[in-house]
Amino acid sequence: IEPPKVMFAPVGYNYLSDGRLVDNDGRYFSFAETIEDGSGNLWIGTWGRGAARAASSSGIIELLPFGLIQERVNTIFNDDGFLWVSGAVLNSHRTGISIFDPVEKSFEYIETGLSREFPAVDINCLYGDSTTIYAGTETGVITIDRETLRILNRYSRKNGLTNENIISVATYGDSIFAGTAKGLNLIIPVGDSAGVGGPVRLLDDVIYDLEVVDTTLWIAASSGAYRWYWTTDKLQQYQDPKLVIFSSCLAIERWKNFLWLASNDGVVKLNLKTGETTPFRSVTSSRNFRALAVNDSIAVMTSSRGMTMLFHTNKKPYEREFTT
Repeated sequence: IEPPKVMFAPVGYNYLSDGRLVDNDGRYFSFAETIEDGSGNLWIGTWGRGAARAASSSGIIELLPFGLIQERVNTIFNDDGFLWVSGAVLNSHRTGISIFDPVEKSFEYIETGLSREFPAVDINCLYGDSTTIYAGTETGVITIDRETLRILNRYSRKNGLTNENIISVATYGDSIFAGTAKGLNLIIPVGDSAGVGGPVRLLDDVIYDLEVVDTTLWIAASSGAYRWYWTTDKLQQYQDPKLVIFSSCLAIERWKNFLWLASNDGVVKLNLKTGETTPFRSVTSSRNFRALAVNDSIAVMTSSRGMTMLFHTNKKPYEREFTT
Protein backbone atom coordinates (compact mmCIF):
# COMPACT_ATOMS: atom_id res chain seq x y z
CA ILE A 1 0.00 0.00 0.00
CA GLU A 2 0.99 3.65 -0.16
CA PRO A 3 2.31 5.06 3.13
CA PRO A 4 -0.58 6.50 5.18
CA LYS A 5 -0.84 10.29 5.32
CA VAL A 6 -1.05 10.28 9.11
CA MET A 7 1.22 8.16 11.33
CA PHE A 8 2.83 8.65 14.73
CA ALA A 9 6.61 8.51 14.79
CA PRO A 10 8.83 6.91 17.47
CA VAL A 11 10.51 9.13 20.07
CA GLY A 12 13.25 11.21 18.43
CA TYR A 13 11.54 11.24 15.00
CA ASN A 14 8.83 13.09 13.09
CA TYR A 15 6.67 11.58 10.36
CA LEU A 16 6.13 13.38 7.07
CA SER A 17 2.96 12.63 5.07
CA ASP A 18 4.91 11.57 1.96
CA GLY A 19 6.20 8.49 3.83
CA ARG A 20 9.40 9.67 5.48
CA LEU A 21 10.84 9.73 8.98
CA VAL A 22 13.10 12.61 9.95
CA ASP A 23 15.22 12.39 13.10
CA ASN A 24 16.44 15.10 15.46
CA ASP A 25 19.67 15.38 13.45
CA GLY A 26 17.80 16.23 10.25
CA ARG A 27 18.32 12.89 8.52
CA TYR A 28 15.51 11.53 6.32
CA PHE A 29 14.53 7.84 6.06
CA SER A 30 12.03 7.10 3.29
CA PHE A 31 9.52 4.25 3.34
CA ALA A 32 10.70 1.90 0.60
CA GLU A 33 7.85 -0.60 1.07
CA THR A 34 4.66 -0.73 3.13
CA ILE A 35 2.59 -3.91 3.38
CA GLU A 36 -0.76 -4.46 5.15
CA ASP A 37 -0.95 -8.08 6.30
CA GLY A 38 -4.75 -8.31 6.65
CA SER A 39 -4.66 -8.83 10.42
CA GLY A 40 -4.25 -5.26 11.55
CA ASN A 41 -0.50 -4.74 11.04
CA LEU A 42 1.52 -2.56 8.71
CA TRP A 43 5.04 -3.79 7.94
CA ILE A 44 7.42 -1.09 6.74
CA GLY A 45 10.82 -1.25 5.10
CA THR A 46 12.73 2.03 5.41
CA TRP A 47 15.68 3.25 3.38
CA GLY A 48 18.56 3.38 5.88
CA ARG A 49 16.73 2.78 9.17
CA GLY A 50 15.76 -0.89 8.98
CA ALA A 51 12.32 -2.41 9.38
CA ALA A 52 9.33 -1.00 11.27
CA ARG A 53 5.85 -2.09 12.30
CA ALA A 54 2.64 -0.22 13.03
CA ALA A 55 -0.93 -1.11 13.97
CA SER A 56 -3.33 -0.18 11.16
CA SER A 57 -5.76 1.30 13.67
CA SER A 58 -3.36 3.47 15.69
CA GLY A 59 -0.63 4.24 13.17
CA ILE A 60 2.01 4.22 15.93
CA ILE A 61 5.35 3.30 14.34
CA GLU A 62 7.67 0.88 16.15
CA LEU A 63 11.19 0.53 14.79
CA LEU A 64 12.51 -3.03 14.62
CA PRO A 65 16.32 -2.73 14.69
CA PHE A 66 18.08 -5.92 13.57
CA GLY A 67 21.63 -6.69 12.52
CA LEU A 68 24.84 -4.74 12.95
CA ILE A 69 24.81 -0.99 12.59
CA GLN A 70 28.07 -1.17 10.61
CA GLU A 71 29.73 -3.95 8.65
CA ARG A 72 33.31 -4.19 9.91
CA VAL A 73 33.76 -6.00 13.25
CA ASN A 74 37.04 -5.45 15.15
CA THR A 75 35.89 -6.25 18.67
CA ILE A 76 33.22 -8.19 20.60
CA PHE A 77 32.66 -7.84 24.36
CA ASN A 78 30.60 -10.48 26.20
CA ASP A 79 28.58 -8.61 28.81
CA ASP A 80 26.82 -11.37 30.79
CA GLY A 81 25.44 -12.81 27.56
CA PHE A 82 24.80 -9.49 25.82
CA LEU A 83 27.28 -8.95 23.00
CA TRP A 84 28.68 -5.48 22.36
CA VAL A 85 30.01 -5.37 18.79
CA SER A 86 31.85 -2.67 16.87
CA GLY A 87 34.80 -1.96 14.58
CA ALA A 88 36.03 0.21 11.74
CA VAL A 89 33.84 2.84 10.09
CA LEU A 90 34.96 2.22 6.49
CA ASN A 91 32.07 3.19 4.15
CA SER A 92 29.18 2.52 6.54
CA HIS A 93 26.25 4.92 6.22
CA ARG A 94 25.49 4.61 9.95
CA THR A 95 28.16 3.79 12.52
CA GLY A 96 28.54 2.89 16.17
CA ILE A 97 28.11 0.00 18.62
CA SER A 98 25.58 -2.81 18.20
CA ILE A 99 24.27 -4.52 21.38
CA PHE A 100 22.82 -7.98 20.72
CA ASP A 101 20.62 -9.95 23.13
CA PRO A 102 20.91 -13.58 21.91
CA VAL A 103 17.99 -14.70 24.10
CA GLU A 104 15.48 -12.15 22.80
CA LYS A 105 17.16 -11.99 19.37
CA SER A 106 17.02 -8.20 19.63
CA PHE A 107 19.42 -5.33 18.93
CA GLU A 108 20.11 -1.90 20.40
CA TYR A 109 22.49 0.68 18.97
CA ILE A 110 24.71 3.46 20.22
CA GLU A 111 25.02 5.51 17.06
CA THR A 112 28.18 7.53 16.54
CA GLY A 113 28.78 10.66 14.52
CA LEU A 114 25.73 12.48 15.88
CA SER A 115 27.52 14.49 18.57
CA ARG A 116 30.95 15.76 19.52
CA GLU A 117 31.02 13.38 22.50
CA PHE A 118 31.14 10.28 20.28
CA PRO A 119 32.30 11.02 16.71
CA ALA A 120 32.16 8.47 13.89
CA VAL A 121 35.57 6.87 14.48
CA ASP A 122 37.04 3.36 14.37
CA ILE A 123 36.45 1.41 17.59
CA ASN A 124 39.35 -0.97 18.25
CA CYS A 125 38.31 -2.55 21.56
CA LEU A 126 35.46 -2.79 24.07
CA TYR A 127 35.68 -3.59 27.77
CA GLY A 128 33.26 -3.36 30.69
CA ASP A 129 32.83 -3.47 34.45
CA SER A 130 29.70 -3.45 36.64
CA THR A 131 28.68 0.11 35.73
CA THR A 132 30.61 1.24 32.66
CA ILE A 133 31.52 0.18 29.14
CA TYR A 134 34.87 1.42 27.80
CA ALA A 135 35.35 1.95 24.07
CA GLY A 136 38.92 2.25 22.83
CA THR A 137 38.84 4.35 19.67
CA GLU A 138 41.34 5.96 17.32
CA THR A 139 40.72 9.26 19.14
CA GLY A 140 40.89 8.11 22.77
CA VAL A 141 38.86 6.25 25.40
CA ILE A 142 35.11 6.83 25.61
CA THR A 143 33.16 5.69 28.68
CA ILE A 144 29.48 4.71 28.45
CA ASP A 145 26.90 4.18 31.19
CA ARG A 146 25.84 0.57 30.67
CA GLU A 147 22.25 1.19 31.88
CA THR A 148 21.33 4.43 30.11
CA LEU A 149 23.84 4.08 27.21
CA ARG A 150 24.76 7.72 27.85
CA ILE A 151 28.29 8.94 27.07
CA LEU A 152 30.03 9.75 30.36
CA ASN A 153 33.54 10.90 29.43
CA ARG A 154 36.08 11.02 26.65
CA TYR A 155 39.79 10.82 27.44
CA SER A 156 42.25 12.06 24.84
CA ARG A 157 45.53 13.94 24.52
CA LYS A 158 44.10 16.89 26.42
CA ASN A 159 43.85 14.57 29.46
CA GLY A 160 47.49 13.56 29.03
CA LEU A 161 47.36 10.46 26.83
CA THR A 162 50.64 9.99 24.97
CA ASN A 163 48.76 8.51 22.01
CA GLU A 164 45.03 8.60 21.18
CA ASN A 165 44.86 5.40 19.11
CA ILE A 166 43.59 2.99 21.79
CA ILE A 167 44.19 -0.70 20.98
CA SER A 168 43.33 -2.29 24.36
CA VAL A 169 41.61 -1.35 27.64
CA ALA A 170 41.42 -2.87 31.14
CA THR A 171 40.32 -1.50 34.52
CA TYR A 172 41.04 -1.99 38.21
CA GLY A 173 38.84 -0.09 40.63
CA ASP A 174 38.61 3.48 39.34
CA SER A 175 41.78 3.24 37.26
CA ILE A 176 41.72 2.69 33.50
CA PHE A 177 44.68 1.06 31.73
CA ALA A 178 44.80 2.27 28.13
CA GLY A 179 47.03 0.38 25.70
CA THR A 180 47.83 2.60 22.75
CA ALA A 181 49.72 2.36 19.48
CA LYS A 182 52.64 3.88 21.38
CA GLY A 183 52.74 2.74 24.97
CA LEU A 184 50.62 2.04 28.05
CA ASN A 185 48.83 4.88 29.85
CA LEU A 186 47.10 4.90 33.24
CA ILE A 187 43.97 7.09 33.50
CA ILE A 188 42.93 8.08 37.03
CA PRO A 189 39.50 9.79 37.11
CA VAL A 190 39.13 12.75 39.50
CA GLY A 191 35.49 13.76 39.94
CA ASP A 192 34.01 14.71 36.57
CA SER A 193 37.44 15.09 34.99
CA ALA A 194 40.47 12.84 34.64
CA GLY A 195 44.19 12.93 34.44
CA VAL A 196 46.73 10.46 33.13
CA GLY A 197 48.72 9.49 36.21
CA GLY A 198 51.52 7.09 36.99
CA PRO A 199 54.36 6.27 34.64
CA VAL A 200 53.80 5.75 30.94
CA ARG A 201 55.21 2.33 30.11
CA LEU A 202 56.61 0.73 26.93
CA LEU A 203 56.44 4.03 25.06
CA ASP A 204 57.75 2.61 21.77
CA ASP A 205 55.47 -0.46 21.80
CA VAL A 206 52.05 -1.25 20.39
CA ILE A 207 49.98 -2.53 23.33
CA TYR A 208 47.80 -5.23 21.76
CA ASP A 209 46.05 -6.63 24.82
CA LEU A 210 45.75 -6.28 28.61
CA GLU A 211 44.66 -8.65 31.39
CA VAL A 212 44.40 -7.82 35.10
CA VAL A 213 45.49 -10.71 37.36
CA ASP A 214 45.10 -9.92 41.07
CA THR A 215 47.06 -6.67 41.56
CA THR A 216 49.23 -7.03 38.47
CA LEU A 217 48.66 -6.15 34.83
CA TRP A 218 49.74 -8.55 32.07
CA ILE A 219 50.61 -6.74 28.86
CA ALA A 220 50.75 -8.10 25.30
CA ALA A 221 53.11 -5.76 23.47
CA SER A 222 54.99 -5.60 20.19
CA SER A 223 58.26 -6.38 22.03
CA GLY A 224 56.89 -9.30 24.07
CA ALA A 225 54.78 -10.12 27.12
CA TYR A 226 55.16 -8.23 30.39
CA ARG A 227 53.80 -8.21 33.93
CA TRP A 228 53.50 -4.82 35.63
CA TYR A 229 53.16 -4.46 39.41
CA TRP A 230 51.61 -0.99 39.32
CA THR A 231 51.71 -0.54 43.10
CA THR A 232 55.52 -0.82 43.12
CA ASP A 233 56.08 0.19 39.47
CA LYS A 234 58.01 -3.02 38.80
CA LEU A 235 57.94 -4.26 35.19
CA GLN A 236 58.96 -7.84 34.32
CA GLN A 237 59.30 -9.30 30.84
CA TYR A 238 57.98 -12.84 30.49
CA GLN A 239 60.71 -15.24 29.38
CA ASP A 240 59.24 -18.13 27.41
CA PRO A 241 61.66 -21.10 27.62
CA LYS A 242 60.37 -22.51 24.29
CA LEU A 243 60.41 -19.10 22.53
CA VAL A 244 56.83 -19.31 21.23
CA ILE A 245 56.47 -15.83 22.75
CA PHE A 246 59.70 -14.40 21.41
CA SER A 247 59.18 -10.94 19.91
CA SER A 248 55.56 -9.80 19.70
CA CYS A 249 52.83 -11.01 22.06
CA LEU A 250 49.53 -10.36 20.31
CA ALA A 251 46.83 -11.47 22.76
CA ILE A 252 46.28 -12.52 26.38
CA GLU A 253 43.31 -14.43 27.74
CA ARG A 254 42.69 -15.72 31.25
CA TRP A 255 40.75 -18.95 31.80
CA LYS A 256 40.40 -19.98 35.45
CA ASN A 257 43.93 -20.46 36.86
CA PHE A 258 45.65 -20.31 33.50
CA LEU A 259 46.89 -17.42 31.40
CA TRP A 260 47.09 -17.92 27.63
CA LEU A 261 49.47 -15.83 25.53
CA ALA A 262 49.44 -15.77 21.73
CA SER A 263 52.02 -14.87 19.10
CA ASN A 264 52.43 -15.39 15.37
CA ASP A 265 53.99 -18.77 16.16
CA GLY A 266 51.28 -20.19 18.45
CA VAL A 267 50.12 -20.01 22.06
CA VAL A 268 51.51 -20.64 25.53
CA LYS A 269 49.50 -21.80 28.56
CA LEU A 270 50.87 -20.45 31.84
CA ASN A 271 49.76 -21.93 35.18
CA LEU A 272 49.26 -18.90 37.44
CA LYS A 273 49.71 -20.96 40.62
CA THR A 274 52.77 -23.04 39.73
CA GLY A 275 54.37 -20.98 36.95
CA GLU A 276 54.47 -24.09 34.70
CA THR A 277 54.50 -23.25 30.99
CA THR A 278 52.96 -25.41 28.24
CA PRO A 279 53.81 -24.31 24.68
CA PHE A 280 51.71 -25.05 21.59
CA ARG A 281 53.51 -24.13 18.39
CA SER A 282 51.03 -23.60 15.55
CA VAL A 283 51.40 -24.46 11.87
CA THR A 284 49.13 -21.50 11.04
CA SER A 285 50.22 -17.90 11.38
CA SER A 286 48.66 -14.46 11.64
CA ARG A 287 50.54 -11.29 10.79
CA ASN A 288 50.52 -8.75 13.62
CA PHE A 289 47.11 -9.79 14.91
CA ARG A 290 45.64 -12.68 16.91
CA ALA A 291 42.20 -12.80 18.44
CA LEU A 292 42.16 -15.48 21.15
CA ALA A 293 39.43 -17.35 23.06
CA VAL A 294 39.86 -20.36 25.36
CA ASN A 295 37.94 -22.81 27.53
CA ASP A 296 38.67 -26.11 29.29
CA SER A 297 39.34 -28.05 26.09
CA ILE A 298 39.76 -25.67 23.13
CA ALA A 299 41.82 -22.60 22.33
CA VAL A 300 40.74 -20.65 19.25
CA MET A 301 42.99 -18.23 17.37
CA THR A 302 42.57 -16.17 14.24
CA SER A 303 44.94 -17.04 11.41
CA SER A 304 45.85 -15.28 8.19
CA ARG A 305 43.34 -17.49 6.35
CA GLY A 306 40.59 -17.85 8.94
CA MET A 307 40.39 -19.47 12.37
CA THR A 308 42.45 -22.18 14.08
CA MET A 309 41.03 -24.43 16.81
CA LEU A 310 43.57 -26.07 19.13
CA PHE A 311 42.32 -29.13 21.06
CA HIS A 312 44.80 -28.74 23.89
CA THR A 313 43.58 -31.44 26.33
CA ASN A 314 44.05 -34.38 23.97
CA LYS A 315 46.86 -36.81 24.75
CA LYS A 316 48.39 -35.58 21.50
CA PRO A 317 47.11 -31.99 21.08
CA TYR A 318 46.12 -31.14 17.51
CA GLU A 319 44.66 -28.21 15.62
CA ARG A 320 42.26 -27.61 12.76
CA GLU A 321 42.13 -24.51 10.58
CA PHE A 322 38.79 -23.25 9.28
CA THR A 323 38.83 -21.07 6.14
CA THR A 324 36.23 -19.83 3.67
